[in-house]
Amino acid sequence: MKKTETTIIEDSITIKKFFGKNKEFETLIRDNIANILPILIDDKPYKISTADPYKYREKTIYEYKIILNEDTECRVAYIHEGSRRIVFFISNITIKSEFLKLISNLEDISR
Repeated sequence: MKKTETTIIEDSITIKKFFGKNKEFETLIRDNIANILPILIDDKPYKISTADPYKYREKTIYEYKIILNEDTECRVAYIHEGSRRIVFFISNITIKSEFLKLISNLEDISR
């Protein structure tokens, strides 16, 4: 039996700024996080990777890429905390090494 998790997108300034700059994709991204991410976790875990060596609130960071259209993608970072999946960072920077540099500068990040 698969465990049930609630997905929460943090109401942070970082997330607000991202959606402010990507208004045309906000609904698509939110729908992907709510509906596609659980399917990826259960059926295609190879599409998700960890953001080693970083941790958010001492939890392993997982990340995956969303293709928004032929020219636009974003990368989403989240953690598992109890029965919740918490999305804390989204970026249009999709090159993993650059994405990790951005994550390393966030509050509550540790190694």
